[in-house]
Amino acid sequence: MGHITGFVILRDRDEDDSYESVTHIWTASAWRRRGIARRLLAKASSRFHLTVLEQPYSSGGAAFLAACGHVG
Repeated sequence: MGHITGFVILRDRDEDDSYESVTHIWTASAWRRRGIARRLLAKASSRFHLTVLEQPYSSGGAAFLAACGHVG
């Protein structure tokens, strides 16, 4: 049996049948700092034309996005 270690939620805010917005990205605390969120975001970006990383960000989320090269 597996455990959820992370997830990403995408939204189609402009209702054009294409996801463009990241609304949530989360990693279980015991699994953080192992590249899970970065891989989730990379996979989502490779499948969809993501243009928005919705705020507000937690302090950890802001640090993660800065480390990935995203401006908040």
